Amino acid sequence: MNKFDNLKSLLDKHHYPVIFFDMWGVLRDANFYPGALDLLVDLRARGIKIYIVSNTPDTESDKIHSCKKKHEFLRGVHYDEFLAAGEVLRLKFARDRMPRGFRRYYNFGIPYPDFQRGAAHPARETKNLDDADFIYAGYPILTSADFDPKKINMSKLQLAEPGTDWYLTTDIELLRPQIKKYIAAKIPIVIANPDKTVPLGDKDYIQQGSIGDEFRKFGIPVHEYGKPHKNMFDMAMEKLALNGNKVAPHEILMVDDTLETGGLFAARHGLSFAWITGGNGITGQRVRDGVTLDGLLASARKQNKKIRPKYLVTVAV
Repeated sequence: MNKFDNLKSLLDKHHYPVIFFDMWGVLRDANFYPGALDLLVDLRARGIKIYIVSNTPDTESDKIHSCKKKHEFLRGVHYDEFLAAGEVLRLKFARDRMPRGFRRYYNFGIPYPDFQRGAAHPARETKNLDDADFIYAGYPILTSADFDPKKINMSKLQLAEPGTDWYLTTDIELLRPQIKKYIAAKIPIVIANPDKTVPLGDKDYIQQGSIGDEFRKFGIPVHEYGKPHKNMFDMAMEKLALNGNKVAPHEILMVDDTLETGGLFAARHGLSFAWITGGNGITGQRVRDGVTLDGLLASARKQNKKIRPKYLVTVAV
């Protein structure tokens, strides 16, 4: 069975002129699930506009470059537009729409990507937290200097990239010393990836969205870019208009596996929502951990009662 057979059957029955696809949980990022690229080609052949709507903190060009290292992934063949959270943030700087005084930032986490690259009014990094106007949240990590392997449960860590000393963690308490340090600075934090966790293997690792939640607890301004926020929706609608695609939000189908970001994005902005409830995305991982779909939905609807998937799509792992 092709992983995307159920989704293809759904789209055979229900026509949408525009489909927004999540990148990581649905298509599986730059590695692409078998059948993903064929599905995109088939949908575009029907005249459907395909927009990749991703919370990656990369800019569009960086993400497409990383995809092409592994697969042929082409604008005009597989997709029409690629919308990245990092690109939304970059454009905010380029159009001088960031808050006044946001000119120097201190980096928290992996110093990647270089989010201001190419911006007309780029912020500059400072290594002195006292000189910073805001904190930029990179991927939250630990280094070997942050823990004693004899005193820590190493199953809570995973090396972020081969050849580095960067470790992702499943336990936000291990990041607590860093978080306290940055909260004490009492300056805003900028986040170009509102995802709270990312599933890798059989575990969920802390992402930037979880760091933002910690700052909010102390009343510190959090500036997030990407799903579920209006800044991502505005960018998508702007691209559609520039491309001559006049569609109402309900005529757009959001295909996503995460209720807290993709599902909330659809609910806030009036999009139709197809919830991917299996596979290797966040929902699939939590179901394998024993959480029911009803439980996941009830938890998400505490954020927004309008989160209500129009379609549930089970996919193969």
